[in-house]
Amino acid sequence: TTESSSSSNNNNTPSATKPLATATNRVVNGAGGGAPTIVAPKDLSNVLSEDAVSEIFVETCFFARLGFVQPPSCMACTYKEALKGNIPNLQCQNWVIWRRNANKIFDPSNNIDIGENAIVVQCRSARKLLSGKTVEHYQWDERGKALRKKIRTQ
Repeated sequence: TTESSSSSNNNNTPSATKPLATATNRVVNGAGGGAPTIVAPKDLSNVLSEDAVSEIFVETCFFARLGFVQPPSCMACTYKEALKGNIPNLQCQNWVIWRRNANKIFDPSNNIDIGENAIVVQCRSARKLLSGKTVEHYQWDERGKALRKKIRTQ
């Protein structure tokens, strides 16, 4: 199965049964390092304002109108890189909205569908995923146009 601005939205707070991270404690419980960079949209609700969420949703729609299957980076990085001589910021922590299944479009009239298909990814992780890397046990399936969660085997 699958699981997927501005500088004001650089904090992250995922939660399941117990929070993975909070605005003041950004270490992932049980992970030993760094806050998660791929979370469900509901897990950012106490960190991002409604306006910030709206802004990154509009950015996602902008990239879709340009023909991108998923946003390759945040709008700020895209703009900076479009200027001559600017190199990519591979550590950008801005959020972008991805679709778990990119074969399904976001339907604004169906909030349940959006909630189930949306996932929020930091810009730096979006770049890695699109280059074929695995990030936090997620991998982008380019052929199937889906974000897949890899099962850990020990």
